[in-house]
Amino acid sequence: MLMLVLPMKHPPSPSPMGFQLLKSEFYLPAETRHLPPQLKREVTICNLFVNHRLRAIDIIRVLDETYERIVFSLIKHQIVLDRRQNQSTVETERRRSAFRASS
Repeated sequence: MLMLVLPMKHPPSPSPMGFQLLKSEFYLPAETRHLPPQLKREVTICNLFVNHRLRAIDIIRVLDETYERIVFSLIKHQIVLDRRQNQSTVETERRRSAFRASS
């Protein structure tokens, strides 16, 4: 699987969602039918956001997806800048709160 993504030549610019864009173009892999379903969904989200310039609210409506999953996909594929200071703290806090809820 070969995926080519060109970085922006200019500094990151804000997107309509307020995120700092890291890439102005997103290239789809040549063969998407062999991708795992989750990766295929992430690639679709990135394609709609970057190449078709859909906003998160539009992607939520079209794909019946959550806002969190859209943001996670965009960060994971380095489309937008992750603004969290300490990512391990975010994961730990989520686990703790989920643990308390189940206790």
